Amino acid sequence: MPDLEPALTVDRFDGLRLGVSPAQVGEGAAVDLLDVDWDARGVLGSRMGVSKFTAEDPAENYDVIFGAGQDIAPLGESFSFLARRGEVLVEVDSAGKETGETLAVSTGRLNFTQMGIGTLTPITYIANQNETVKKYDGTTLSSPTATVDGVAGKAMPRGHFVANWQDGANRLVVANTTLEGGPAGASGSPAHVFFSEPGQPENYESTAYVQLNPGDGQQIIGMCAWGREIYVFKETYCFVFYGISADEEGGPIFNFRTVDLGTRATAQRGAGSPHVVAGREGVYFLAHDGVWVTSGGSPVRVTDALDFSDQRRDPRAELGEMSFPTWRQAKGLCIVGDSLYVGMPEEAGEGAIAVKRLFKIHLASGRVTYWKTSLLGFTGFALAPWAEGTDRLFCSGAGAKKGIYYYTPDVDSDALVEPNPYWLSGFYDLGDPDEKVVTQVKLWGSGDVDVAVAEDYGKPGKAKTFALGEGVGIAQAQHQRGQGATLLQHKLSGAAPWSVQRITRYLRNSRVSGTEKP
Repeated sequence: MPDLEPALTVDRFDGLRLGVSPAQVGEGAAVDLLDVDWDARGVLGSRMGVSKFTAEDPAENYDVIFGAGQDIAPLGESFSFLARRGEVLVEVDSAGKETGETLAVSTGRLNFTQMGIGTLTPITYIANQNETVKKYDGTTLSSPTATVDGVAGKAMPRGHFVANWQDGANRLVVANTTLEGGPAGASGSPAHVFFSEPGQPENYESTAYVQLNPGDGQQIIGMCAWGREIYVFKETYCFVFYGISADEEGGPIFNFRTVDLGTRATAQRGAGSPHVVAGREGVYFLAHDGVWVTSGGSPVRVTDALDFSDQRRDPRAELGEMSFPTWRQAKGLCIVGDSLYVGMPEEAGEGAIAVKRLFKIHLASGRVTYWKTSLLGFTGFALAPWAEGTDRLFCSGAGAKKGIYYYTPDVDSDALVEPNPYWLSGFYDLGDPDEKVVTQVKLWGSGDVDVAVAEDYGKPGKAKTFALGEGVGIAQAQHQRGQGATLLQHKLSGAAPWSVQRITRYLRNSRVSGTEKP
């Protein structure tokens, strides 16, 4: 083929970019994608599959799940999940079966933390919204009582959020309480933060609390520990507790600094997953305009590539299966390994409950992908916390898919939905503003990959299948994919599993200005 020359080679396929026009995205990033991911080498392909964890369907869907009771010795084979169905919190063992251990809880927001992390049986405390804090000791679910000012048998705090402040002498922190939600029924408020005695999560002094900007019209909407500090969020501020000093009488003073968020954080409502989570680089939180991260200073938005505020006016809104609600409808965050997952309903609206799409943001590279799913709650959990590659995304199925499921690279099929993996590039002109003719396409990868092409802001045409073989070996194939256009585009798709390492397009000739097709 002496008259052909390589005009384009792409060997790095980036993630979704919605903040610019399709022509600005170019050949190496996606204006639309679904159900794809990248392996550890950065190779694009169909995403991992989903397997069912529970051995039998529960009576009702679980809408909240939390990985607890990790036994770190000797083999990590003894663990459990806490899951809510209806108004009951149940224990699910490592065989995927309910044990019969149950506890009545509210149907509102639940929040979890563990004390004694690194021990054989860490204790899980559960914020139960307007009810007292609950407890799971690895065997039994219970409603503990508190010792307050030295008097036993008193009520635990009634709070929305709990956290373990390890560097604050292992204190249980409880935030956003009812008006009488302090220890032993003491006065509280949505701005209150209560601290237990050191190493004694069920012991309190009545004066060990802080009110954060009371009367500002905002409530505490999230809390977590990161590093040596506790991060407490209101809608427009974050309060970072960094140490404890003493007053003149020897009582504790809980020192904090205030961070202006520069945006408005959103609150988790009812079922789902937290809106505030700790990651490697800082604390991530959901806001009205995306996901942000702070490490104690001014927050930085990590979802600039997903600026879909004008999506309904963007022609890409008609492409594929891409359909976005607003960030206000997001259903929670989760960190698994090096990636941040964001749950989204299928359509905008307060009535949308189930998560139908997952954004996955690889935090090191910034690559963004988008997965089809059908779930209610989701959480990260390491089956063997001392071993790399054992982190998994666990979730509770929605609708007829009852039980607990998990994402795993060990399977290609999905027990929740039927995946539809594809990746659609932006438009590109090969560095030539005139019309040109391209002909052959050569592909390197594995599996059966369908390649379709589009031109001049049109839609992709009929696809050609490139059979690249099974297994992990890399093969190449070349087929005719002719186009005469000013702007070009390519789409990669196909039933899982497949991967693509490189695509090359060949130029036949360029047409001089004024000879283009009308």
